[in-house]
Amino acid sequence: MMRRKTVKVSVIIPALNEERFIKSTLEALRRQRYSSFETIVVDGGSTDQTAKIAEDYGASVLFFRRIDLKRRSVAAQRNLGVAKAEGEILAFTDADTLVPSSWLYSIVEKFERDPELVALSGRNSPFNTPLYLKVEYALYDLLRYVLSRLPGLSQRFLAAGYNFAIRKRTLVAVGGFDESLEKNVDGELGRRLRVMGAGKARVFLNLIVSTSIRRFRALGFWKFHAYYLYILENIVVTLPKYKFWRELVSLFDRYILLKY
Repeated sequence: MMRRKTVKVSVIIPALNEERFIKSTLEALRRQRYSSFETIVVDGGSTDQTAKIAEDYGASVLFFRRIDLKRRSVAAQRNLGVAKAEGEILAFTDADTLVPSSWLYSIVEKFERDPELVALSGRNSPFNTPLYLKVEYALYDLLRYVLSRLPGLSQRFLAAGYNFAIRKRTLVAVGGFDESLEKNVDGELGRRLRVMGAGKARVFLNLIVSTSIRRFRALGFWKFHAYYLYILENIVVTLPKYKFWRELVSLFDRYILLKY
């Protein structure tokens, strides 16, 4: 029999006008088999019932002060949650994501099984999704899995913020999330962890969540894929800030978005 786990986990969810989705996300967290955790919802200035729903589900809700709204971003929201978190392990997901009842239990188990592991990420099997898009996500997750296990300098850790966990001491040591970025916050952190030699970071195929595909529906096929061209930067670039590749990806991004 596996020993009882007592490590505290802080689940951090950035949110902005998420009343349509967040209830299901929090309901999924309520069904967790692992009980030693807190839920922190960081509200970025919602004008709907997001904060009230989160409070009704027992989450701690943090708010950006009005003076700070100009610097509001996913990275800033996560960092605010990290500053208030009490857990040794920080688990991140999104307000439109459903996690299985075993999610936190599996995360803690993986960290306890491997003391050298400092960060991990998992798969996404989006709900209400066309088959071809499910296949695309599955192939991308397989690529992430393989890249996280390559030897030496060829290794890459492509974190996914909807299914990501890290030891708090590690995230604090590397400086948290980069608030200067509007996109690719997770990928940049993954590269920084490796460049700074923070420790082992892995993608696990048996750690699965389900997200909505609202961005795909909002942008359409071509704009959606253009939006995620920054994935190339995560695969090719070694250093966390390499201007040539960042500008190249940005150029392709703008060209395709404008064209379509």
